Parts: sequence; structure tokens; C-alpha cells
Amino acid sequence: MRHRLRLPRAGIVALLMGIAGTTAAQSDHIEYPAEQQIQQVQFGQPAPMAPIDRRPQQAEDPADRKYKLTAPEDLFGTVNQVDRLSESRRRLAHSPAADAVFGAESKGRVSNDVGDLLRKAISSHGISTQERTPIVTDTRVRGQKAGQVLASGSYWTPVRSDLDTMMNKIDSRLIDDIILIKGPYSTRYGPGFRFVDFDLIQTPRYENYESHGAASFDYDSNGKQSYGRQSLWGGADDWGYRVSYGHRTGTDYETGAGTKIPSSYKSRDLFVAFGVDLCPHKSLEFNYLRLDQTDLEFPGLVYDINYLVTDGYEVKYKDTAPAIGDQVDAEVWYNATRFEGDTLKSGKAYQIPSLSQTLYSLSGNDGFAVTDAEGSSMGFRWETTFGLTGEVQNSFGIDLTHVRQELNDIEPLLDIDYPGDYNFPIPPSYSSDVGFYWEELAPVTDTLTH
Repeated sequence: MRHRLRLPRAGIVALLMGIAGTTAAQSDHIEYPAEQQIQQVQFGQPAPMAPIDRRPQQAEDPADRKYKLTAPEDLFGTVNQVDRLSESRRRLAHSPAADAVFGAESKGRVSNDVGDLLRKAISSHGISTQERTPIVTDTRVRGQKAGQVLASGSYWTPVRSDLDTMMNKIDSRLIDDIILIKGPYSTRYGPGFRFVDFDLIQTPRYENYESHGAASFDYDSNGKQSYGRQSLWGGADDWGYRVSYGHRTGTDYETGAGTKIPSSYKSRDLFVAFGVDLCPHKSLEFNYLRLDQTDLEFPGLVYDINYLVTDGYEVKYKDTAPAIGDQVDAEVWYNATRFEGDTLKSGKAYQIPSLSQTLYSLSGNDGFAVTDAEGSSMGFRWETTFGLTGEVQNSFGIDLTHVRQELNDIEPLLDIDYPGDYNFPIPPSYSSDVGFYWEELAPVTDTLTH
């Protein structure tokens, strides 16, 4: 039970006044120490504040680090990125004219094939490109078209240089990094002025089993170009996998003047990777790449492609504690491309009306031509390295590259008047190249080697 004491208003006022008076009387007799007395403060001009680092800080919890924000340099790159390469890749870029481009930039740059990524990246110096179609880019290193293109060690070469380029078979979203080596000479790659070495994305490792997925979609209203990609990856502490599928479609491009450019396409690619750690210092990686393209229109060229198929296989082995040396790297690859094309699409007649008259026919108005080609590349590379990172390193290696090629360029109606003389081919041919090399890498300073 609660009891309340009720006082008249006059009593309350008297009580409060008595308390205030008692307090005031007591305060007259209080003496404060000198250090507690109020001192006069003189204010001066405030100093400027130190800049605040507003970039997201990496959390200490390992579980939170997986979800950190993407830095701008990861999406768009920087002018010089060689120092951001991994130790194993950085030793390949010791040439003074070497540049590095990372595949993560393909999302921010919205690039299609590897050549398009090199065109848009700000760290690829001395590179120029020619866009054959919206998804086919011809890359020129130091103004020259031909050169070596190595995808994780695999050697890629165009089957027909006007319809097939060095790097249009590789989607830029499948790239980990690209090293541009502009010569004038590289022991590892041989004499020359232009080498492009890019590494495909690797399989991940986790402390415990994990699986992840991602989906993306890009759309360009000019030409109704759509691009979708679905990726899955996962693994455990000693194995990992990655599967990625991409689909691109597009119709005719329209110029600023309203002119339609025949450049439609349909493209599908599949990438499968599986890796396993045989022991703490041995690992094995397998990659499979397939590209399937149909109805590719090449504006300004004689031929369009009806279909193109590429299959690429690669196996990589690494041992960081071998019986001889400090590291052993081995790679075996095989890739093959075949396609067929003709001059019969309506877009070709619209853009080059005189083509049917230029090509042979009995009437002189309905000539046409067809083409088909196939090529393959296979080989291996074995390298043993003596010396650790940061020390003098000597690498001894052997490699073999075997390339085959065949092309037919046919005007069928010529066979009527000139039997057997209607094909202008590149006959079946091959090239085999065996190489031995010794390379020494000695650090002079933290940023200079010889």
C-alpha cells in the first residue's frame, strides 16, 4: 500500500525557499583548491584537421573479410600494376616494357574478349586494337598483328587472320591477369617484340567446404546486345572447382547518322576448372574451355561466319619442394578451332551490293563464295627453378609447340567452267617448335632486376 503526503501550495513554496537558502549559505563557506579554480582560457587559431582515411578497413574477423567492398582500383585498374601481380607471375614481368592488366577490370570496363579489355585498360601501353565485330577484337602490340599469345601457358593462334584473331576466343571475365611483354627479347618466349601471357582464373581453396554462385547481366540498347553469365565455384582445403557459362546475343549496330551496320552475333562459352592439392607442396589444375558461335556478321569483310567452335584443354602441375631445385612448373595443352562461312547473308548484300557481281557466276549477278578452316595447337612446357623469391633465381626449361592449319576459299560456280580450279586454299600445313632456355633473374633493388 502506497501513502502520499499532501502539502498546501504555500508550504511547498516555503520548503523550496528554505532549501535554496540553506544551499546558498553553505556555498559561502566553501574554499576550492587552487588547481580547481577556474582559469582564464585564451583561444587561438585552430589547426587544420588531419585527413581522415574513409576507405573501408579490412575487418579482423576472417569471416568478415570475404565480404569486403570492392576497391576502385580493382574495377578500373591503375597506370602501373606490375607490383600487384602474385610472386609467381611477377617474375615473368621483369622486362622494362612489361605491363599488367587484371581480369577484375572487365566488370568495371564492361569488356567482352581479352582484346577489348586491353583496349579499355589504362595500364596497357603500346596496345592498339581494331574492332572486327562487337565481340571480335584484333589486337596490335607495337603496331604488329602477329605474336605469341599464351593462355596459362597454352599457345593460341588464329586459324584465319581476318575472321579469327589471337584473343577473341577468351572472354575477359575468365581472366585472372594479363602480362604484356613488348620485347625486344624474352628468353622464356623467344625472340620478338610482342608477347601476351594471360592466366585464367584459378580454383579456390577454403578451410572447410564452401560453395558460391554469382549471376550478372549486361545490356546495350544499340544493337540490342545482351550478355548474361552464371558462375559457380567452391571447394575445401585441398581441392576446388569453378564452372562458368556466358551467353551473348546482338543485332545490327546503328551509327550516329542512323546507318545500320550488319554486325549481329550469337555466342556461348563454357569454362570448367578443377584443382586438387596432391600434398602440401604439389598441386594439379585442369581447365576446359569451349566457345560456340553462330551467325557472326563481319561488316566490311567478304565473309561472315555461320558457325565457329573452339575447344581448349590444359593441365598444370606445380611442385614447390621438388627433389631437384626449388620449384617445378609443368603444363600440357591442346586447343582446336574450326569454322565455316559464306557470303550469302542479306546483310552482306546490303553493305556490299557489288559482291555478287565480283564473284564468279554464269549470269554475272549471283556469284558467291564459301570458306572453311580448322587449326589446332598442342604442346608442353617444363621448367625447373633454383632460388627463392627475392634471391638470385635460375630457371631451366624446355617447351614444344606444334601448330596445324588448313583453310579452303571456294567459289563453287567456278567449277562449272573451270573444273577443279575453284578453290584458293592454304593447304594442310604444320609447324613444330622445340625450345630450350636458361634464364637468370637477379634482384638489384626492391624494384629493379636484371
